[in-house]
Amino acid sequence: MGKKVAVNQGGTGEYLLLKALAKEKIPADKVERVYLRPDQTAAVFNAGQVDAWAVWATYAVAEIGSGKAHFLADGEAIGSDNYSLNAVRTGFAEKHPAVLKALYDYLHTASVKEKKDPAAYLNVFTDVGPTAVTGKAKEVQTEITAQSGTVDPIGPEDIARFESVAAFYAEQKVTKEKVDVAAHLLDVEKLT
Repeated sequence: MGKKVAVNQGGTGEYLLLKALAKEKIPADKVERVYLRPDQTAAVFNAGQVDAWAVWATYAVAEIGSGKAHFLADGEAIGSDNYSLNAVRTGFAEKHPAVLKALYDYLHTASVKEKKDPAAYLNVFTDVGPTAVTGKAKEVQTEITAQSGTVDPIGPEDIARFESVAAFYAEQKVTKEKVDVAAHLLDVEKLT
């Protein structure tokens, strides 16, 4: 309590922080949320200007791999129903359903392969230099990818979980009201 935690406003970081606080029955106003984009936060975190950073694997891997940070809890430990989603503009979806179906098929197939062999999907373009994932960071990323899900159609169970997250966001006053998630979903299995 009384600490500063960097989060991306209205996004995964804020959701993860609020879920962790709720699980521990700590009122959200007992922690100061510092709103930053994830790509801005590493420097602020490393300079000690915030006490913690609620973030997802893409940004956590480098910090964990460098030995400068440690996971306090992962999404499973705090009851997170956080998903990675693919979005499309309505107009594009209506005009190009075959393109969306082809993209979905590719993403599904590639995600299944990546889960089976995550190391093959690291450092695709370079294995040295500042953008290469190496050492401990490579181990962390490989483990996270092996445990992650695949790109699959959204089913009724997923919709119920999305609706629960939408209700949580409204309860926590991240959104002004509960968003009707189902109204914004596209059934990829019905695309032709």
